[in-house]
Amino acid sequence: MIKLLLSIVLLAPILCRAQQETNYIDYHKRIIVAEQQFLYYNNPKAAVEQYRKIFTDWKRPFARDCYTALQIASLLKDTTDATFFFGQCFRNGVEWNTVVFSPPVNRLLQDDMSYKKRIGDLYEKYYNEYKKTIDTNYRNIIANMYKHEYALRRLAEGPTRSEPLIRKWLAVEDSNMYELVPMIKSKGFPGEKRIGLSHILPEQVDDSRTGDRRNTYDFRMVSVNLNCHAATLFFHHRCGYMLLKEELMQAVLEGELHPREYALIYEWSHNYFAVKHWDDDYHDFRCEGNRQDEWYNIFIEPFLYSKDIAAVNKARAEIGMCSLDHDEKKKKFAIDNELYLYFGTFRKI
Repeated sequence: MIKLLLSIVLLAPILCRAQQETNYIDYHKRIIVAEQQFLYYNNPKAAVEQYRKIFTDWKRPFARDCYTALQIASLLKDTTDATFFFGQCFRNGVEWNTVVFSPPVNRLLQDDMSYKKRIGDLYEKYYNEYKKTIDTNYRNIIANMYKHEYALRRLAEGPTRSEPLIRKWLAVEDSNMYELVPMIKSKGFPGEKRIGLSHILPEQVDDSRTGDRRNTYDFRMVSVNLNCHAATLFFHHRCGYMLLKEELMQAVLEGELHPREYALIYEWSHNYFAVKHWDDDYHDFRCEGNRQDEWYNIFIEPFLYSKDIAAVNKARAEIGMCSLDHDEKKKKFAIDNELYLYFGTFRKI
């Protein structure tokens, strides 16, 4: 079982290093408490106050949390708090096109054009400062890996699909992982703090698969990916978790990898090895699977979820994830208030 305190042999050196800096699992637990204020107690003002404290205590909060806090403050039409959270967004890599995509945020800006100009000036200042904090060379390496793989994937899965194209695409997936393993071991995980966010223009989508018919609403979401390309490379390759278990947990502890991304990488890798896949014979990069001991119920296929809700919530809590009930309340709150509270693959992370 993956337990942070009990995996002493593998994780003790990692935990020591993380504690010398900051353990981001504590950060995520505080974020969950802030979200509870508007999800459980109908008190968004208290949530805003909690976010302010967290972002003051933690030098590098996650961009998605800054964006969430900004949206809550915008719902309240509180320009003082909104200004603070605009600054936090820009300092942590959220682009202008992303912040204005949120209806409550956009309404707040459109109501006062002088205020919009002031926030625009903040963006120019803080976003330029943010760009100086990231490792541009490392970022470019990861971006090129992703770009090459994504281009081949589109060709291999499109009308031009052929066995040679499939082989070429999966060979690139393998070569990317060959390069990533030693790179991450020497340089650290190329995550949000180290190389910055991947930038994909927001695009409104209406995906019926994300709907919750039992609760009679459609789950309209937006493809705002406030994460980094490195996590996506791990979602695509079956061996990522198996080869870098310690490094991925270290990335969670130091705030480079969000717990939800870690959970998806973990479940993706284990579920891949649970059955035979069509692409097994195409991969040259070999690795061994191992037993799945944790369930986070975040994988793309719900039929593989655990029915032991208490165990799932316990596993989630250990890495700083919210409960399943919290997630459901968050989805409904997002829909009811035109907010975007999920920021990545499958509208789950």
